[in-house]
Amino acid sequence: MKFKLSNKKLDPKLFLEMNSSIDDRKTWDKFCKEIRLIERISDNSDIIYYQWTSPAFFIKNRDYVIERYWFNNKDDADLVKKYKLPFKENNYWVIFNQSIEHASCPPIPKIVRAKLVFSLYFIEEDSLNPNTFTLYGIEKNDLGGRIPYWILNSIYSFFGDQVPKELEEAYENYVKKRYPEGKSG
Repeated sequence: MKFKLSNKKLDPKLFLEMNSSIDDRKTWDKFCKEIRLIERISDNSDIIYYQWTSPAFFIKNRDYVIERYWFNNKDDADLVKKYKLPFKENNYWVIFNQSIEHASCPPIPKIVRAKLVFSLYFIEEDSLNPNTFTLYGIEKNDLGGRIPYWILNSIYSFFGDQVPKELEEAYENYVKKRYPEGKSG
């Protein structure tokens, strides 16, 4: 699945805040059944447990153990180098997620342990207009279990169309809820 969303109103720091907030995730992620912190690794990295409710009655719920990290190219140049990302003059922010195994979170019976091969959000400042940002997203997911390919393709097509719209709406609602007096970065 991949998508692109251009938004003049998007504040990358607030998007990172929204996306990484365990406390707020269930308010905007309609498929999130459970989410909890397993381990804090650093200021910009953690390991979480995430379970989603299947959007289809004939598919079992899935869960993940996910390592997440997020950073800005200007503030975290060492991570840009470590992950072999481009050095650019304009700002960009990265949110990267991938499944891992963690001893304190073994698979749960009757829930299929899915594997998030990777998920990447890349928020880039427009080099000609520093108040405009573009959000790129790409994800490779192995839902596990036995799901026919035609159903998987339908799911990915649906989510690929819906994710950008839902993220934009979630972001706008998050900003209104958390910062009712207004916030601009």
